[in-house]
Amino acid sequence: MNSAELLGFVTACEPHRNEGFRKPGLQDYLLRYHERTGRPEDEIVACDVYWVRDQCLKLGKRAPYKNEAMPILSYRKPGYRPGPGLPALLPPLKEASTEK
Repeated sequence: MNSAELLGFVTACEPHRNEGFRKPGLQDYLLRYHERTGRPEDEIVACDVYWVRDQCLKLGKRAPYKNEAMPILSYRKPGYRPGPGLPALLPPLKEASTEK
């Protein structure tokens, strides 16, 4: 893959370019996990998906900087009540606007 192809791939993955695929696409895929495993107890009742980005390493440094985690999908199963002794679900996160 040359640098132009890599840039095209990375640009296509940017969150503001794929918002239409999160709901229902990504969310439905995640929520069907228990169907793929064949185990009803694997049902996802809450999840948060983040877009994580950072700045490339500065010359002579060993770690990236300006790390940023933006919630792009937050789901809580409607009407879900945890069993005895289990913690309550946290409220869904405010999904970040990923527009530049």
